[in-house]
Amino acid sequence: MSETEDFCRRYMAQWDKRSLVRAKTRFELSPGFDRAEIVNARLVAGAGHPKVTGLGPEACLYLKMQHCYDYLDAVASGEAELIAKVAIDFGFGEGDGLLPKAARQALLTLATDETYHAYSARELIEVLEQATGVERQPPSVQNVMTSAAEVTFAHAPDEILPFARLMVVGLMENAITDELVELIKGRDHDSPFYDFNRIHLQDEACHRAFFRVALRCAWQWLNRQERELVSELLPVFLGAYILTGSRGDDPVLRARLAAVGMPEADIEAVIRDVASVVVTKDTHPFWINVRKCLDVTGMLDDDDLAAGLVAAGWPLKNQPMERAA
Repeated sequence: MSETEDFCRRYMAQWDKRSLVRAKTRFELSPGFDRAEIVNARLVAGAGHPKVTGLGPEACLYLKMQHCYDYLDAVASGEAELIAKVAIDFGFGEGDGLLPKAARQALLTLATDETYHAYSARELIEVLEQATGVERQPPSVQNVMTSAAEVTFAHAPDEILPFARLMVVGLMENAITDELVELIKGRDHDSPFYDFNRIHLQDEACHRAFFRVALRCAWQWLNRQERELVSELLPVFLGAYILTGSRGDDPVLRARLAAVGMPEADIEAVIRDVASVVVTKDTHPFWINVRKCLDVTGMLDDDDLAAGLVAAGWPLKNQPMERAA
């Protein structure tokens, strides 16, 4: 494990210098910011629809702010309740033999980062409520990160549960971080949403690199039977985490459209148009990012794992692996 240990020691040596919590970085709104520019409408289902824009800027702002609050809530709950918890458990001995001591210590720094991110996200919600005058409505759906993790852990046999927990958070960190890179690349500059993600990405890029090394190390210690069990479990995780198909009748969007005073007939038109967008497994950005992580960690080199993914409909070839660098 010397290569993994060397990486983790370098990781910890840099943590004091670059982590947001050690630098006491806080997010602040720029003076004179434009409420309409907090989140680009293209990122929010229905916000750019003519039926919505026809109601005026306040209606569009309401949808965009609720989307922004949903995102920040997901950051807070996913990082504190899932990723930080798994990192702490491994830091104090879970999965004995999968990771060296230096990696476990590094996971405690990662847990510290994630808890700080949760605090910052919750703090930002209050800042944005005061700045925009749009109050946060209670989240209407469960966080897909935590729900997918619950499904996967419930299906994991005891002998691979520690690896399954490490795999789930590692793949999620890679999928989300690569998507953040795409989200802010050349777009939405100088908007609060852009700035928050740019700052957040400083830590998450380091976490992505760490989990790639950790998964590569832990995978090497699994025996043949354990790898076969992981091959059976991975499609369960992907099916719960990467949602494909159409949005269908989105009750959350429906309620928000009603809240801005949209007539029922117009609500049906917006729901219908939003539902017409279909996301497939081969084009879903999270799958492209997860597949890249599986590739660089060496997990895709396992024939049984690769065959299990193909059988479950997750394509391995003819997709742009370089999409999220």
